[in-house]
Amino acid sequence: MTGRLIAVLGRSDAGKDTVINGLCARAPQLHKVQRTITRQAKAEDCASVTQAEFQHLDQIGTFCLAWHSHGLSYGIPKNTLAIVQNGQDAITNLSRGVLLTAQTMFPNLLILSLTVPAKVLAKRLIERGRETEEDIAKRLAQAQCTLPKILDIHSIDNSGPIEKTLNIALAILHPVRA
Repeated sequence: MTGRLIAVLGRSDAGKDTVINGLCARAPQLHKVQRTITRQAKAEDCASVTQAEFQHLDQIGTFCLAWHSHGLSYGIPKNTLAIVQNGQDAITNLSRGVLLTAQTMFPNLLILSLTVPAKVLAKRLIERGRETEEDIAKRLAQAQCTLPKILDIHSIDNSGPIEKTLNIALAILHPVRA
């Protein structure tokens, strides 16, 4: 039996970690995958490493998926494969650029793509205080990337109450069968 890798996507401050944490709280059978990132851990639950440490971990095969985005390196631990192969669903924050690779490793990949209007994102990014105004403007100016149609993608508007988003996501994860 094979589980699913549930990938949560979205622009910076679209609420990916909030949605992942909320889904894990409401569906405790989900395995939350802890990413390794070359950034200081603040609000995010991740293993924070230096670039040199990340390169070493990647070279020794610690990750099943590794990628680079916005000047940072990200990795998903190799044990995620075994968790999914043993029938458990695992959930993590992924980048658009690694989705096709993830699809080959995790045939039951399911994608929750969070969308948020630019005004809401701008407000969240400013409140987060992690980037300069120039960096925020660059992020907001990025065109929305079209995702490959061959993937199982479910778009969810995350600009309203989190409970609404979680209810929609849970309905996608566990559809009622008639």
